[in-house]
Amino acid sequence: MFIIDLDGRVFEIKNLPQTIKMVEGFLAFKIKSRFISLQALEQHRLKYWNDFLQKLLELQKSLT
Repeated sequence: MFIIDLDGRVFEIKNLPQTIKMVEGFLAFKIKSRFISLQALEQHRLKYWNDFLQKLLELQKSLT
């Protein structure tokens, strides 16, 4: 099973349930900063991992 991220990189998914849990953990971690540059980085990080999680969940749905 493979997923292509927002940057066009291909990832091989060997353990789908474990990968979903790991990405949910990344999304649970929130950074709050008053610095605009860090806020922009956080927005990009959240967009990236939310997209990755959606692709994982779609893959999981297609397998059931």
